[in-house]
Amino acid sequence: MERNPLNGILPVSIGNLSTLLQDIQAGDCEIKGNIPNHISNLTNLFFLRLHGNGFTGSIPTTIKKLPRLQILDLGYNRIQGPIPNGLCYLKNLASLDLSENELVGPIPTCLGDVTFLRELFLGANKLTSTINLFSLKDILKLNLSSNSLRGSLPSQIGSLKAAIQIDLSHNRFSGDIASTIGGLQSLINLSLAHNGLQGPIPMSFGNLISLEFLDLSYNNLSGVIPKPMESLLHHFNASFNRLRGEIPSRGPFANFTNQSFMANEALCGAPQLQVLPCNAKRETKLQLKWSFLPTSAHRRITYQELLYATEGFSDSNLLGTGSLSSVYRGTFKDGTIMAIKVFNLQLEVASKSFDTECEMLCNLRHRNLTKVISGCSNLHFKALVLQYMPNGSLKKWLYSHNYFLDMLQRLDIMIDLACALDYLHHGNSIPVVHCDLKPNNVLLDEDMVAHHCCIALRGETIYSSMISELGLKGTTHHCISLSSHTFETNTSLPPSNTCSLSTSPPAAAGWDYEVFLSFRGDDTSKRFSDRLYCYLREKGIHTFRDDKALRLGENISEILNAIEHSKISIHIFSEDYASSEWCLRELTKMVECKTTREHIIIPIFYDVKPSAVREQKESYEEAFRRILMVILCRVGRRH
Repeated sequence: MERNPLNGILPVSIGNLSTLLQDIQAGDCEIKGNIPNHISNLTNLFFLRLHGNGFTGSIPTTIKKLPRLQILDLGYNRIQGPIPNGLCYLKNLASLDLSENELVGPIPTCLGDVTFLRELFLGANKLTSTINLFSLKDILKLNLSSNSLRGSLPSQIGSLKAAIQIDLSHNRFSGDIASTIGGLQSLINLSLAHNGLQGPIPMSFGNLISLEFLDLSYNNLSGVIPKPMESLLHHFNASFNRLRGEIPSRGPFANFTNQSFMANEALCGAPQLQVLPCNAKRETKLQLKWSFLPTSAHRRITYQELLYATEGFSDSNLLGTGSLSSVYRGTFKDGTIMAIKVFNLQLEVASKSFDTECEMLCNLRHRNLTKVISGCSNLHFKALVLQYMPNGSLKKWLYSHNYFLDMLQRLDIMIDLACALDYLHHGNSIPVVHCDLKPNNVLLDEDMVAHHCCIALRGETIYSSMISELGLKGTTHHCISLSSHTFETNTSLPPSNTCSLSTSPPAAAGWDYEVFLSFRGDDTSKRFSDRLYCYLREKGIHTFRDDKALRLGENISEILNAIEHSKISIHIFSEDYASSEWCLRELTKMVECKTTREHIIIPIFYDVKPSAVREQKESYEEAFRRILMVILCRVGRRH
């Protein structure tokens, strides 16, 4: 029946089949549900293969009533619970495969009494405790990988004389590797990777005359690589340890790459292995510096930790590449995820960029700037360790069909960016200017708060504006000007709950209002400003709201005064209102404020037909430039 899409359950009536039945092969048949207890009625069963299905529940305890069973394969299911002691009654069992399930608890000690076992596969479960299976002297293949097994590897491991494959990787084993493992002369494949093993690689490994594959990576092994091993192996990995001394160069070792030895303490050898030559005078450890950050603001991170966290700066962890650096996702041993920005030191300007960023970042602290956790620097390597942003870049949210930002999220991001730019321009004794502001350099954290990254230049006279076209399909078009940076976006407005419009939260210190909110357009579109005003209030942003209908010649001094005493102006107007008298008078005041104190202006075209968007934008920009020239000339005449 194997590989037939049965897509059903194993019925209880299976126990009614003939007791002469000896073999059930139903692997990869999309069978779900529990394995029925009645299967124990098939007392003459020799082979039971149910791998690669969707079985759940536990292994039936009645399985101990199948005394002739020789092969039991329940791997690659979703079976839960402990491994039942009933399996120990199957004295004729030669192969047991329970890998890739959800089994928990200890490995029954009594399995060591099933001396007929030749293959035992328990990998990729949630098993705990120590192991005591070393009485299985005739075992050929033992796989306990990817569990939570702990303890040391006792000297009794040397009793598995017949073993050709042992995989104990991805567990929590600790202590030294027993030297008795050198007595396993039939062993072909051995993996002890991703544990906490310590001490030296036993010299007895040189006695493993059949060994072809050895993986000791991601442990805390120290000392040297035994010379006798250079006549063995086709594959060897000792990366991410604390090994030192000369790498053997004869036999298969002559063909190994740097991937086998990276991230060790002080190995030396041939140039192609990307380690220092053994006759070079050097420090035994990389000299790292973190002095550009205050001690309380960072954690000390070594080069070895960075290599471990990024799996040797693997392409699978690469988040992005720029002209001067690459950014990797790093997962540290305590589970912390960070972003590692590695500078390309083959470019001379990259080293200067690193020094410049370090100099600046020691003085910058703001919730909308990417937080620097630490740094790592020596003559051959420079990197910054940054706060990881799980929601990625703004570019992804704007251009991917799988992501969407509603109007209020967009407004939040605009305000975040404006606050960060205001801090960079005015929050320090020497202004800092972001000269590459674009969606790819705006990162979003787990709460969708926007953060600037890639701050490039520093100085009072260095100013650069970046025009970024950020387009999305929708019904609402904006042209947003944040200081010297302009964004264009299309968005659609979601429904909003109602709120009281009579009061507003208190203003921030130094301003009468944080936001001046102006609406000029058709009454049918007024609900947009209602929603926006409610949202600003919910966020605790003190806002002056100007949306009443004005008569020709009416005094608007109160409105102009509110603009003058607001930090940000949000200017909303629908089609054909961009050049209206009221828009132009308000805009004039906004531009005056912009020229004197960097007032931030956010114009929003609302309910404008797509065909008219460009025309409205150009009309507004023309009015903006014209008013700006008049004001600048006026200021020039005063001086």
